[in-house]
Amino acid sequence: MENGFILGQVLYGLFVVALLLSEQQALFLLIAMAIDGIQMSFFWNSYHFVLSRQSSSGRMGSNLGFLNFLLNLLAVISPALGGLIIASLGYRVLFLLGFVLILLALILAISFQPVPVRDKISWQEFLSWLKEPGFRRLAFSFWGRYANDAIITLWPLYVFLLWGSTQGVGALYSASMFLAMIIQYVAGPLLDKRDDKKPFYFSGAFLSVIWFLRVFVVRIWTVAVVDTFERLTASFHWLFFDRSWLLRGKGSQALSYFVYRQMLMAVFGIFFWLFVALLFLTFGHAWQFLFIFGAQSVLLTLLVQKHKGGSLFTPQSPVS
Repeated sequence: MENGFILGQVLYGLFVVALLLSEQQALFLLIAMAIDGIQMSFFWNSYHFVLSRQSSSGRMGSNLGFLNFLLNLLAVISPALGGLIIASLGYRVLFLLGFVLILLALILAISFQPVPVRDKISWQEFLSWLKEPGFRRLAFSFWGRYANDAIITLWPLYVFLLWGSTQGVGALYSASMFLAMIIQYVAGPLLDKRDDKKPFYFSGAFLSVIWFLRVFVVRIWTVAVVDTFERLTASFHWLFFDRSWLLRGKGSQALSYFVYRQMLMAVFGIFFWLFVALLFLTFGHAWQFLFIFGAQSVLLTLLVQKHKGGSLFTPQSPVS
């Protein structure tokens, strides 16, 4: 799986180069999008595999909380830092600095100690897993997570189309992001000590209600309130969700588990974006329908379950 890290970083470097070249030729933008889709499959599949292997069951929540804290911190700092570099030095310097960071990450990936993996991937095994109720349950929860994340990426576009700007909610969004970081950092160790699903069910139901409320957003202050509550609730909900499905990846067939998950996400992603395109081409209230779909998608994530006892993967029953 370490090779997946390396290949992912190489592809990400090509992605940055393609973005840089797109200034002269728009075709490179499409090439960059294609490369990004491929590199994400390699990188995140390897990332989740290594994280599951290196984290003990008793510290999975703590490790996830700390990693999410760092990722969210970067998400807050990066736009401001990138804007400062662009304003003072230009886009080209920003891309070159990004490429240097990718090279450093590639060196770190090459230095990883290889983890021996004896697991094998096959279509026959994948199809046999799909016959298992437990794996199908996980598949629906993964699809729910994908749909939620995908629709979230479209939400700023909806806000922009309504008011022509998103600056009005920027400060509150940053404040809620910092609060969410603190929640994840604190909640991680608590989940390791007390594994209670009731808060998870509550947070999922509340996120679903928030999606439904987006249908009625008409003022800028309602956007601020909805985004704040969504960010704070999601910080706990997705931490619990990720901890649950990553714990199921501890076993002799962990590689198969993460690869098949990525396959499911890729297939669903194709159908989802085709659905979104068809929705906006044929339906007059596409945004409202999409938000209702997001509310239903969050409820699907409640299907995720941590494996209870025994070996997670066996030839007869991989994810019972």
